[in-house]
Amino acid sequence: MSIKKIFLSFCLIATLLTTMAANIITSKAYASEQKTICIVHSYNENSPWVIDFSSAIEDDLASNKDLIIKNYYLETDTIFTDDQKLNYSTEIKENIEKDNPYLLICSDEDAFHYVARNFFDTDIYVIVSGLNGDPIDYDLVYNNVFAVFEQESITASIEF
Repeated sequence: MSIKKIFLSFCLIATLLTTMAANIITSKAYASEQKTICIVHSYNENSPWVIDFSSAIEDDLASNKDLIIKNYYLETDTIFTDDQKLNYSTEIKENIEKDNPYLLICSDEDAFHYVARNFFDTDIYVIVSGLNGDPIDYDLVYNNVFAVFEQESITASIEF
């Protein structure tokens, strides 16, 4: 995939996510409450993808003073065993439960598999992005879950 396609894909994903997040957090039912958004990244905080992703979301939502944004990093680019990933993700999951966020954003496959799935069918809205497989394989039949898939064909993403 060319750099131009990657950049355009990133822009599209960031735009979709911030639009969904803005619509969710500004709903009338919660208009005057302070809200927490938890963002779970599959990689470490120094990853260029994580830096760009976080900046895009935080810049778009920065004007809303009623938001608390908390970032969590699974660091699966440096943690290699499944047991380590499971232990680390359990700690993150417990922190998110304490935060009781209004919105949970999970970026990439590992954040989906290790964290997001724990919050399906709850009162927390969940947005997942960077999923690479067939949408049918992800069991996304819950009213509180929104997903953005990485596909070379934007038409295929929209048709789903």
